[in-house]
Amino acid sequence: MPLQIGVFGITTRFVVCLTGMPGAGKSTVANYLRNNNFYVLNMGDIIKEKALELNLELNDKNLGNLMLSLRKEKNDNGVVAKLMLAKIMELKDIEKIVVDGIRSYEEFLVFKKVEFAKLLAVRASSNERYENVKIRNRSDTPENFERFSNRDKRELSVGIRKAIALADESISNEDLSLKDLYNQVEKIVKYWSKEFNKIDK
Repeated sequence: MPLQIGVFGITTRFVVCLTGMPGAGKSTVANYLRNNNFYVLNMGDIIKEKALELNLELNDKNLGNLMLSLRKEKNDNGVVAKLMLAKIMELKDIEKIVVDGIRSYEEFLVFKKVEFAKLLAVRASSNERYENVKIRNRSDTPENFERFSNRDKRELSVGIRKAIALADESISNEDLSLKDLYNQVEKIVKYWSKEFNKIDK
């Protein structure tokens, strides 16, 4: 299927944006979609790139502070999304994209204004999420539950609650099997895909 022309006269892609608190299962959803022919980009990678430019260690504290400072410096809650959109514009032959890690509704609107974008929220309890974060054991994993809770507060401070509340669809990933999670994602994305395919070429 050829790429479609959007209202701005540029290529319109099918962009699934993922939002949710840390450890809710966004990356699991993203990996599933990657295995189903979506190109996956992570908002956190923008922050990591900036951290490397500044010779900062890639830990939770540094990445979190940098994320906040970028927004404050530009006085723009959508600044990270704009940097990501520039990367998307370079993907000339990619039609289906996942953007993992939306932290505010303003970030989502950056994509929605240009692409055919939908927002999917993945939700889970704090205890469930903390266990998931410990298991994945990344460089930015909080050392304990207190630090994990502080990270939650930081995410909430940039507007993630609104993004979750206004998402086009939402999945409660509380004790779901992978199969059940994948089935829900497949059903939602198939419905959106039909809508995308109706766009005039």
